[in-house]
Amino acid sequence: MFHIRKLTSLFRRRDLFFQRLRSTSEIIVTVEQGKLKGKCDADIDGVPFFSFMGIPYATAPTGKLRFKPPQPVQKWKGVLDATKDGDCCVSFQMVVTGKGIGLELGGCEDCLVLNVFTHQLFQSDKDKLKPVMVFVHGGAFITGSSRRILYGPEFLMTEDIVLVTINYRVACLGFLVIEDPSLGVTGNAGLKDQLEALKWVQRNIDQFGGDPCNVTLFGNSAGAASVHYLMLSPHSKGLFHKVILQSGTTLCPWTRGINNAKDLVQKLGCNETNNEKLLTLLQEVSAQELLIAEQKMPQHGLSPSFKRPLGPTVEAKTPDALLIQEPLDILKSGTYNHVPMILGYCSIECVLAFMDDQIFITEFDDLVPYYYGIPKGSTQHKDLNTKIAQFYFKKDSPDKNDRLNFTNYFSDAVFINGVYQSLQLHRKFSQKPIYYYRVSLDTDYNLFKKMVKVDFKGAAHGDCMSYLFKIQARGLKKGTIEEKCVRRFVKMWANFARCGSPVPEKNSLLDCEWRPVGQDCLNYLEIDTELKDGVDPDIERMKFWDEINKSFPICMNLTPE
Repeated sequence: MFHIRKLTSLFRRRDLFFQRLRSTSEIIVTVEQGKLKGKCDADIDGVPFFSFMGIPYATAPTGKLRFKPPQPVQKWKGVLDATKDGDCCVSFQMVVTGKGIGLELGGCEDCLVLNVFTHQLFQSDKDKLKPVMVFVHGGAFITGSSRRILYGPEFLMTEDIVLVTINYRVACLGFLVIEDPSLGVTGNAGLKDQLEALKWVQRNIDQFGGDPCNVTLFGNSAGAASVHYLMLSPHSKGLFHKVILQSGTTLCPWTRGINNAKDLVQKLGCNETNNEKLLTLLQEVSAQELLIAEQKMPQHGLSPSFKRPLGPTVEAKTPDALLIQEPLDILKSGTYNHVPMILGYCSIECVLAFMDDQIFITEFDDLVPYYYGIPKGSTQHKDLNTKIAQFYFKKDSPDKNDRLNFTNYFSDAVFINGVYQSLQLHRKFSQKPIYYYRVSLDTDYNLFKKMVKVDFKGAAHGDCMSYLFKIQARGLKKGTIEEKCVRRFVKMWANFARCGSPVPEKNSLLDCEWRPVGQDCLNYLEIDTELKDGVDPDIERMKFWDEINKSFPICMNLTPE
């Protein structure tokens, strides 16, 4: 019966689509700034939908605007072609080849664009507006974009939603800070871009058949942390109504930066210390030169003992400041935007550590996360290092040949502990339901795990994205376990966007309950080739970190020695 209803719905959507398409010679939508020309695409079932890509939502942050908050987008004359991907931010972008994933320098500064995918255009009947899902890409705040080569909409568009994917400034262009707040570069420009995109959605999404009163904001990795930052900011109130955090929160160690602009200038071969002159210099050199200089700053990969040189920060108090309090303090006070939430992680997040030998811990000192503020070389530091090594490796120093325990340590220290601590604080104060999950799916669609070629079961960081977005270089065969997992993942996320519950009722596809966490019970859903509800995933490892946190409270604003 379920499959009959689904087929009937598919045929009805297809027929309505072609009926609308026949009534117009071109696919045109009018937004605040002017007219847009879109195109027709099709989802994995062959059902058509409309695509509008590269839509400007803010003025290009160039020249004197570089590093500053986004400015309103200007109106254009005529019809803007929105049938191709817009440019991504200047950065070392991920590229997928037959040999795996690599990086290449590309993009431009005129990058504040978004994409909209929908099954219907302007709808005068507000009761027929569709739920909106806005996706924020990951990339460690230094790379990434919404390009369809990695984030194709063909999976999610099997659901009757409106999907929005956005670009924002990354690396030094998105997260530089100049110490003098009067110069207007207080940081978090990339997060402010995301905020501006959400404002654009509120003003325009009804033209694409989307409901501005039902917006779900979701992201993976740095995208998830971005969503969490926006959730904690008073500036975002009312701009979204549900959130999904996949493998990232503001309490993960890699989500904060040092933002030393003077170091960046030195890497350009200049010792300027005057803030005004320093800013002028950074605004006059090419964006490509900036990125090359940034690569010369200390890069520490995934190591939790180091703070990245550029990333989100707590800002000086100005009218444009997105975040003026420590996220941990906001979470402890409960003074954030209370909306229904899904959050969780992949079972072997940091298996990616095996892609780069330089990431491996070679020194005993590298086991302690920087945010505990314990001086390296001190007795406390040595004792805690020993404690961590004994827990994970059953000896006093790590062994990278012990691949599973090495992965567990990195996964916990870099990702899972931050997700878990955020969950504990949210469930203490949240006025809305929270759904917790762990992804252990292990199929041929686990792109990142397949690249690393480890032999133990689980899902690596980013693998969950393969079940939500179509990677253009990969096909999806009908009747496979991969297809079933894609449809299940997409259905749960779309259900949540529609009604605030990922599994509102059991059926042949979603054959398991997913209960929200309780004050005294940490319910979660195991997302594997089969679904299974449970309690307290990885609890022994999380209890270990809980004990450390009691002795050395987390303080994210610390700068490592």
